[in-house]
Amino acid sequence: MAEAELRNSEQTATRFAAALDGVSKRLKELGIDQELAERIHVHLEQATNEAEARLRQLGILRQTGESLALRLGQTAAARVSEELRREGQVVRVALSEREETIAARNRTGETAQRVIEALREASSAVVDERLKEITPLLQSIYARMDPIRRFARWPSSHILFEGRGTFLR
Repeated sequence: MAEAELRNSEQTATRFAAALDGVSKRLKELGIDQELAERIHVHLEQATNEAEARLRQLGILRQTGESLALRLGQTAAARVSEELRREGQVVRVALSEREETIAARNRTGETAQRVIEALREASSAVVDERLKEITPLLQSIYARMDPIRRFARWPSSHILFEGRGTFLR
């Protein structure tokens, strides 16, 4: 936009200088005061010099503006990058905490499973021990009933355990 204004000003100055030259020639042809022509020429030169100075100033201002825009863009990108780094760190910490919680729950589940298995084994051992304790009593009762010879003994060897406290004959 500034370049378009600059070109427009240059074209205007060129046209004005050409018009001034034309006016000077006509003034000479007509014999009109040369001093007036000189003043107009000086005025045109001053206007041209001012336009050129403004053009240089516009170029410097444009460069300064571009530099500021570039620095602003870099600053904004750095801010976004830093914010993303912070957010990533927060997410990593939350993930780590959740992984620790999951690991702790898994360890708790494994420990509970081992306790349950130990309880099953202990209860099975208690039942076996109690059966061993009462087997002589059962043998005595069974022998008094005077069963068929084949069943004269208590069939404790035929009792099988099927997990969780259930036993089969």
